[in-house]
Amino acid sequence: MAGSRVFAAYDALVALAGAPAHAARVERLRTAFGERAGTFSLADERRTRAFWDTALTRGGLARELGPTLAADLRPAARSLTTAHRGLFQLFPDSGARHVAFEDLWSGARFRVEAFDDASAAGIFRHEGGLCDARLVASEAGEVALLPGAFFHPEDATPFALEVLVEGRARGLALEEVGDALLLMEHRLATLSRVKAGFAYRLPAAR
Repeated sequence: MAGSRVFAAYDALVALAGAPAHAARVERLRTAFGERAGTFSLADERRTRAFWDTALTRGGLARELGPTLAADLRPAARSLTTAHRGLFQLFPDSGARHVAFEDLWSGARFRVEAFDDASAAGIFRHEGGLCDARLVASEAGEVALLPGAFFHPEDATPFALEVLVEGRARGLALEEVGDALLLMEHRLATLSRVKAGFAYRLPAAR
């Protein structure tokens, strides 16, 4: 399957990036991601997966390391360099095993058919909340969800939508708004007694 080639390339790139030769580069990317989206430990599986999505795509590791992969994985590695990030509302069809992803930032809608096992389990159990994710198109035209998809809590949805509107009004890029939302979720998850309406707010404009 075309999607499995994307995930094989993804896993191979993560393994390569974990080599000692790339340790300093990966640590810089991890620190920068933590500053933008909330600090995390390796035990935090959700943020670790989101970090690898970011490091391979926006961070440039797929572009840098892709040429060193086996020839049959290089096209899939190249597809990661053009991944589409969005904040999505999901419409799963459990019978057909595909999901409609509607990007609330760009308005684009995607039929996503390829998932890694962990993502598939989460998506088809999912009952609400917006999804920060990156999608890639395979050579066969199949759309695959990268493994670092991150679900915001359902009760944060109205406040996250307000953040999108305000971010657009301020002229921010989606990467900035998406990272800010991840930081807001981190605040909600780690600070006691904080409610979604307080956590999900952009800082005052300077």
